[in-house]
Amino acid sequence: MKKAMIAKIAAALMLLQSAAALAACGGDTSASPSPASTTAAEDGGGQIAETEAETTNPYDPGLPDQDFGGYNFRFAVRGYEGSTGAWHNHDIVSDELNGEALNDAVYNRNLYLKEKYNVDISVLYFGETGVALTGSEMSNAVKKSVMAGDDAFDAIISSPYDSVGYMQNGWILDLNEIDNLDLSKPWWDQNALSELSFGSKVYFTVGELSYIDNKATQVTLFSKQVVNDFGISDPYEAVRNGSWTIDRLIADANSVTSDLDGDGKINETDRVGYTSWQDDCFGLINSTGNAFGRVIDGLPELTLYNEKMVATWDKLIAFMNQDSSMNFWNERTVTKDLTGEEAFSQTINGGHTLYSFGYIFHVIYMRQNETDFGVLPKPKYDEAQDRYYCTGHAYGTAFVSVPVTAQDTSRTGFILEAFSAKSMELVTPAFYDITLVTKSARDEESVEMIDLIFRSKKYDIGYYFMWGDLTNKVMDAWNKKDPDFTSMYQKREEKALKDLEKAKELFE
Repeated sequence: MKKAMIAKIAAALMLLQSAAALAACGGDTSASPSPASTTAAEDGGGQIAETEAETTNPYDPGLPDQDFGGYNFRFAVRGYEGSTGAWHNHDIVSDELNGEALNDAVYNRNLYLKEKYNVDISVLYFGETGVALTGSEMSNAVKKSVMAGDDAFDAIISSPYDSVGYMQNGWILDLNEIDNLDLSKPWWDQNALSELSFGSKVYFTVGELSYIDNKATQVTLFSKQVVNDFGISDPYEAVRNGSWTIDRLIADANSVTSDLDGDGKINETDRVGYTSWQDDCFGLINSTGNAFGRVIDGLPELTLYNEKMVATWDKLIAFMNQDSSMNFWNERTVTKDLTGEEAFSQTINGGHTLYSFGYIFHVIYMRQNETDFGVLPKPKYDEAQDRYYCTGHAYGTAFVSVPVTAQDTSRTGFILEAFSAKSMELVTPAFYDITLVTKSARDEESVEMIDLIFRSKKYDIGYYFMWGDLTNKVMDAWNKKDPDFTSMYQKREEKALKDLEKAKELFE
């Protein structure tokens, strides 16, 4: 398990090459970078002397010593004090050590910052997030503070939906203009940097300062019991050789679907090849190489409608209209009183589905079961597609931004950089290696897949901006199993292009 964790961080850092560094990344929250190594050399008298070899601390943010005089650095976060919401920030502060690896990693990170830089970390709970352009509990709180010119908080952690509204309303700063913040460092997500840059500007991003974006990554879960019972060829190998595609998923799903009780209808007590959810449409649009929008030559463009997207939709909706698939958002009967995660868990646990929609959150949730399940990325369109794409939940993902009311942006950048670097050293291994891998994933192949999934993150700017309300209209069409993608798109295109032009004005 530790080896897989090393693979993830080493891929980003390209620096963890020694056995000592291996120990540092093994999930021990008290681990520190390996000490400088020594090499043998001859001194002037012909004796062997020990000289210190140059080493690099992969978690060193390269910041100078600094004493912030006990400054209270405040994150405005979604949620409520004491809340247990899946997408609420429980990873910013911890009151005390309690022996739980993730809690203690958060505590030790903040203690380090206190001792190293004399800075305290705190959170302000701003309620639930939503869509800032139309108003949400959190966006209204941010607006009130910014409009009043209050220095109420130093940084914001919020959903993509809200964050794009903050940018369009002029409430947040260009992160590239903030001193001491280096977005090229490995504790900042480089996929996000490339897909969320507006020319030379970056208003929000994600990184190791929070693990919520990892939890909010879409995946495919599968039942090993059903795979074995029906002789399904190894899904892991399909991912490795590039044959994990929509066609493979559909064929496998069709091969296992059965009306087990013989009542002439398929529900959760029968065996369904694939169980879906309303958000699944976004993950499958992205995983097949399509996107609502892209940044091209520094400006956002609407890219949803094209021949490939229509072909993708035709194939997916035809599948959704078969007995071999079921949308758990609106088609449940037996489990309709359960939460989505409870229903997915129960269905997989009982061997009543082969493949299932999910987030990394569901992988963690299912650790309470004895079910032998596996984790895969979302499938590609076809084998010719160059790579896998795993989208982040536009509601659940945690973007970080800095308000225009920040009083000392140099200090803000310094603390965010130090916070993120130490998070990568302590909190990321605790989340990934202990909370996710050790307790949740049931085999080394799933660990391999999770590594690939996190390397394959997709940030679809058009999905977040909701031009012409296309995000909601696509989801509605998915839930209705509407095969006419063209008509749905054409009804919204004019409004979407107008919204896009307003956005471009800000970027230019």
